[in-house]
Amino acid sequence: MHGNKVVFSNADRTEIIKRYLADEKKQDIGDLFGVSKNAIEYRLKNWGVSLRTSAEVNEFNTIKLDDYKDEIINRYVRKEKLSAIALSYGVSLGTILNRLKEWDIPRNAKHFYVDEKIKKDIIAVYRETKSVFKTGDYFGVNATTIHKKLVKWGVDTSRKRICSLDDLAFDALTPESLYWFGFLIADGNITISNGRSYVTLTAKEKDHVQKFAKFVGSSHKLVFQNNGWHGGVGAFSSRFISKYMADRLMSYGLMPRKSLTAGDIITNTTILYSKDYQRGLIDGDGCLSWQKSSGLLFPTLTLTSGSPHLPRQFQDFLIHYDLPKGNITTYKRKERDTIYYFFRVTGKKAVKVTDFLYLDANTYLDRKYKLALEFSRRYKQKEVMPT
Repeated sequence: MHGNKVVFSNADRTEIIKRYLADEKKQDIGDLFGVSKNAIEYRLKNWGVSLRTSAEVNEFNTIKLDDYKDEIINRYVRKEKLSAIALSYGVSLGTILNRLKEWDIPRNAKHFYVDEKIKKDIIAVYRETKSVFKTGDYFGVNATTIHKKLVKWGVDTSRKRICSLDDLAFDALTPESLYWFGFLIADGNITISNGRSYVTLTAKEKDHVQKFAKFVGSSHKLVFQNNGWHGGVGAFSSRFISKYMADRLMSYGLMPRKSLTAGDIITNTTILYSKDYQRGLIDGDGCLSWQKSSGLLFPTLTLTSGSPHLPRQFQDFLIHYDLPKGNITTYKRKERDTIYYFFRVTGKKAVKVTDFLYLDANTYLDRKYKLALEFSRRYKQKEVMPT
């Protein structure tokens, strides 16, 4: 990873050691905490944990294979890749082959037989999917086999990025990149699947997602989904593959599966004390509204998160600039629900905060920017807001 080193809390340290001593794989632990297997191994050594040798790991995993005999045979008979089977049980490919031999399971045909009809089908599926991986999955063979066949048949398999993208968009911490980093912390995510790193930003306002796409130089088509989120009105997403950008964002603190830990490892004060970053966070997870009280309407700014870190960091940001610090409370939507952390500031104090965040801003969510201007105008004009 680039940039800042990941900082694990004491709770993380206890959980990592507990999982390792329970024979969980370092790779699985790394995936859970959004770091590499090597990073987990490095930390375990620093924490004084005795690491298992390769021989011990292979011996242990080999013994465990008997518990999964039927499952392994089933996957093999379905022509699942041997390398994938071996990886999922933490053993070598040779170990899987030897164990299959011990179980008297005959080897699958080494060569993939292709007649003219299958050849045409392979070419057709590849041209439709544009992927040797998807084509291989469709025909039950690996991507290398498909690639070799296609090259032999003179099919162009060169991988070209069809859509444009500026992978370096977040290399420098500018006002605009800080804003979008904040919005990604609130309403974005990084997903790592099949060795590919996906970056996604979602909002119900299509024009706002288009602003993000423009910032990262993306010509990828926006996707609309109505999955019950965003008040049931649906939302637009900008999604693309970029390992370089994903690594850069992770170095700043945007990790996969962040809903309950967002902000935990953001330690860069350039980010934390940036009003552009905090405005992006409010535009994503915050709310500007008029609240009723004693027959009057008062401007209100709130920030709700499943992570305790974001509201507290926002409060620290306000204190840093000698602004009203508001209040943080917790609540549950249902008895068995996750605890939510709720920041709130109202009245003139809210106006001071929104003035600081929005009045000289260049990048913002139009709807909240207009509300911030309305807050400021009505208080400066000393208007009374009856319900």
